[in-house]
Amino acid sequence: MTPSPTASRFAAQYGSVLWLRPGPTEISESQGTKAIVFATSLASALGSEPGLGAQCEDSSHCPTAREPLRSLADFAVLLLQDEKLGIHVLTILSLAFEGLPADARLAFAHPPSSTPLSSTDELKDSKILRALARRCGWEEQPQTPDRSETEVLHIFHKADSPPRWRLSWATPADFSSLAALFETVFNEQISEQFWHWKYGAGRGYGVIAKRDDKIIAHYGSTGRRVLLFGEPAQALQMCDVMVHPRERAVLTKQGAFFVTTATTLEVLLGFQVVDLAFGFPNARAARIGQRLGLYAEVGRIMEVHWPPLKTRPHLKSDVRKFSAQAPQASRVVNGLWKRMSADLDASIAVIRDWTYVRDRYLDHPEKVYELFLVCRRFTGQPLGLAILRRQAETLELTDVICPLAKIPIVLDQVRRLAGSWDLTGVFCWITRQHLSHFSTSDATVKDPDVIIPTNIWVDGPKPEQLNDKWWLMSGDTEFR
Repeated sequence: MTPSPTASRFAAQYGSVLWLRPGPTEISESQGTKAIVFATSLASALGSEPGLGAQCEDSSHCPTAREPLRSLADFAVLLLQDEKLGIHVLTILSLAFEGLPADARLAFAHPPSSTPLSSTDELKDSKILRALARRCGWEEQPQTPDRSETEVLHIFHKADSPPRWRLSWATPADFSSLAALFETVFNEQISEQFWHWKYGAGRGYGVIAKRDDKIIAHYGSTGRRVLLFGEPAQALQMCDVMVHPRERAVLTKQGAFFVTTATTLEVLLGFQVVDLAFGFPNARAARIGQRLGLYAEVGRIMEVHWPPLKTRPHLKSDVRKFSAQAPQASRVVNGLWKRMSADLDASIAVIRDWTYVRDRYLDHPEKVYELFLVCRRFTGQPLGLAILRRQAETLELTDVICPLAKIPIVLDQVRRLAGSWDLTGVFCWITRQHLSHFSTSDATVKDPDVIIPTNIWVDGPKPEQLNDKWWLMSGDTEFR
């Protein structure tokens, strides 16, 4: 393997180089120098592939076989060349700051864009990279323009003063500290099983900020498959936004809330890991994000209440317990969602197919949901699926999957269930523009003070495109 001209130049100027680029793991001497260039892929360097690395006679220049980025002390330069950063950029910036020597360099190199459109994206990515690097303790090194350069090159060195906050992705090892922060902030406990259900196995992400090696802030997000005006897309539902009370006084762009939020948006939306984000903050929390230029409001949740019904069985429809073990369970749910999604082709909605129903409701580690199927009485044709949760004396309609025209029939049967169970009423959450689908003469509407925000910190769909477009119920949260 022959090192690239950029890797060779760094090796000649600074010494040994850890060169991350697509391709196999190799070690060589830079041409004309005695400096070692250790080359591997980004995925290999992060330890995501077993048995990686290469044997090296000079162990002082060879990182450990499994995790090169955790053995950086002997390298003068960490060079990423032609690598798609995406979600890994925060890991790179954080580990490099912790592991590289004080006078080391961190460099990112890629070919210049060949089209105006890709050049625009390149400028956006460069701006995001610089912002993330500054937040993680790096300063960009001024460079003299060179028309002969065939690469776009960003070179960083460590800032004179370390950053106030040390940013990184949360890992399973952080759970006990995060659980303690959760209890401090929300005055309730969270189990490891519930946390894993939200974030484990790649389902979610959490950016943490540490001060004096203690976690003082967390900004979480969990993945959602959505239909964006009829087209499949990837979204993030923001959750578990926590700042330790001692740190909340700093509600500026230097504070822990801002740096964890901005970092999440820059990495996951700025580098287009996902398409859009949403959440369910209360109005006060949403106003902080709006004031800092992070969020814009695109919707509100309304809470609708009904008294129970104690009426005779309907002639045309019936309600029955839905069995997830039934042979046709997935076909029934997918069929209902297909009909519902056709009614929501001008909206944004979480995809409510069988996979979602199973993962969200049936596999929940703590909460118990009851699923009821509303059918035509004589033919058995499914009309709608209601997901219910009993709360003390009331019944929450957590979710409904049916054509929108069938909601009144499903709702009527749910209210009859509440009556047969001697409960005091039924309620649900729904985004305000869809209230009409749940209107009855005896309904009471309340404002639970829940805002639907969207990102405005990095490029993405404009707020005016998303305003009052979400179909959201309480089941779209991760906490109801």
